[in-house]
Amino acid sequence: MDVAGKVVVVTGGASGIGRALCRALAANGATAVVVSDVDAPGAAEVADEIGMGAARSLAIAADVASAADVQT
Repeated sequence: MDVAGKVVVVTGGASGIGRALCRALAANGATAVVVSDVDAPGAAEVADEIGMGAARSLAIAADVASAADVQT
């Protein structure tokens, strides 16, 4: 998948596969990576980590099982 120039959102991005995916997307040229997770500190840590490279990043605390969180 070519992510160069794309903005991507990763749910569950604070740990495990989601964290690895955020790193890979940033390394492969994504314009921005939105790290979404119920673990707000973990999401912020990943966003800070990948924000130091070429990609910009943003941490969003959200539970995608909650319609209200998704709308927000």
